[in-house]
Amino acid sequence: MNSRNHILVLVFLLPLLFLPSLLTTNDPRAVPLGIVLYLAAFAAWFLLSPLPQKRMRSVTTGALSGLAFAFLSVPAVYAVADSPAGRAVLILSLFWAGLVVGTSTALNMKVEASERSAEKSASEKKTLPPTEGPLPKVCDTSVLIDGRIVDICRIGFIEGEIIIPTFILHELQGIADSSESLKRNRGRRGLDVVNKLKDIPEANIRILNTDYPDESEVDHKLIRVTQELDGVLVTNDFNLNKVARARSVRVLNLNDLVNALKTIYLPGEEIRVSISREGKEPGQGVAYLDDGTMVVVDNAVDFIGKTIDVVVTNIHQTTAGRMIFTRYDGPSRKPSSSGGGPRS
Repeated sequence: MNSRNHILVLVFLLPLLFLPSLLTTNDPRAVPLGIVLYLAAFAAWFLLSPLPQKRMRSVTTGALSGLAFAFLSVPAVYAVADSPAGRAVLILSLFWAGLVVGTSTALNMKVEASERSAEKSASEKKTLPPTEGPLPKVCDTSVLIDGRIVDICRIGFIEGEIIIPTFILHELQGIADSSESLKRNRGRRGLDVVNKLKDIPEANIRILNTDYPDESEVDHKLIRVTQELDGVLVTNDFNLNKVARARSVRVLNLNDLVNALKTIYLPGEEIRVSISREGKEPGQGVAYLDDGTMVVVDNAVDFIGKTIDVVVTNIHQTTAGRMIFTRYDGPSRKPSSSGGGPRS
């Protein structure tokens, strides 16, 4: 508290010097009593001054209320009390009562105002989607680095606002600035994907300028912002997917979407594949479909670099995708050098 405030308080309390003189007539004790009241009030204020500024304002409001109540009660005090001492005690009691009531009222009003402000801030912070229409989609780093979301948005499979928080951009920038070549390329690819998304006329892209300094993990920030937006988290991260679902956050996993859209093959069906390399087991060859699905072919080690017709024997589904096990039925089918995909 600086000296300027001390001077202002001393001036503000000056009426206390004359309060005893108002209560008595030609009493020599009035002046010393006024000085005592003046010094006592200043000492009380000085002791309360270390309080927080907002609480000090409430105390000051209470003091003003008590002082005003005491002065307004002077005519009534003269009518009730005859002796100067009785008048002084009564006036001080009224002053104290006004101080307590005024301070408590001001503090309660401050608390209610703070609660209303907090509720308003929370309601403004939580942007709920409209009652009708698609939910906002919040993208994580893995989806942007993956890049398939560009084609999905271009053909209109994802509706609604696509949210990219700024802390995700910062993470991509940090990856792009890495000294490791692979990480650096992944980070740059993610930033390029963001720019490609913004260039899609049909996509509603919004860069959300928000962060949570109290959260150190980006995954926790993603879950938090998705909850506040009441949106859907778009990710390819297996662990983030599990954590988000455990916290009742809706998740759209692009790997699940791609797997769901893959062509279904049944045991006994014939498909045409190009053998690209040798398999782990003797006589096996390995091929890949256009969607990246691995096809293991028995009896195909001699057909590396060739395209052959094979018969599906089994399909194995994993969390990472699926594998198709097939069999080549023999040399009676001549291998060709072109083709790929389901046999028509």
